[in-house]
Amino acid sequence: MNESSLFKIALTVSLTGILILLLIVEYTDIKKVNISDIENMKEEEKIRVIGKINNVKETPGLYILDLQDDSGKISVIVFKEEKLNISKGYKADIEGTVKEYQNKKELIANKIAIV
Repeated sequence: MNESSLFKIALTVSLTGILILLLIVEYTDIKKVNISDIENMKEEEKIRVIGKINNVKETPGLYILDLQDDSGKISVIVFKEEKLNISKGYKADIEGTVKEYQNKKELIANKIAIV
């Protein structure tokens, strides 16, 4: 086999692998949990919660949402990338990463949808 053929095969296999990884990421569901279950989770775990927003606090670099469902409450941190159009009383579906701050679990939001 010549170099040109090997290059084409390697490029095809690489692009196919990247496409498969993108499809896996796109169609992998994030686990939906109750807020009370978050206390038992490890940091960096990706989860999804649905709850009512009880308070929205804006600081210079982020928003802090108080989210509540039937099982408990949690603080949700949203870093300012653009204006967040969300108010107290909205029901939100939030995907994010579990973090611990001052011995309390909180959720760093990656995606927010109003439901």
